[in-house]
Amino acid sequence: MELKDLQNEVLRKTGRNVLNFQRLEAMLKMSVAHNHVKGPVREFKGIVKKKEKEISKLSMGNLTDPHVCSLYLDRPIESQ
Repeated sequence: MELKDLQNEVLRKTGRNVLNFQRLEAMLKMSVAHNHVKGPVREFKGIVKKKEKEISKLSMGNLTDPHVCSLYLDRPIESQ
């Protein structure tokens, strides 16, 4: 393979990884925004919209903490 072909292959694989991380970030944002919504039913849409707006500015690293906390919120910690 020529150098140009190798460079194109690296860029292609890097681009695929960036796209997959963007998809993962979008799924985390959706999960956190729709998890543990509290309030009156008639205000549900507004509450979710507000959470979505707040979360839209967070990076993937800042999304992992609320996501993990919501997963293990009511579960007891098991020791091994």
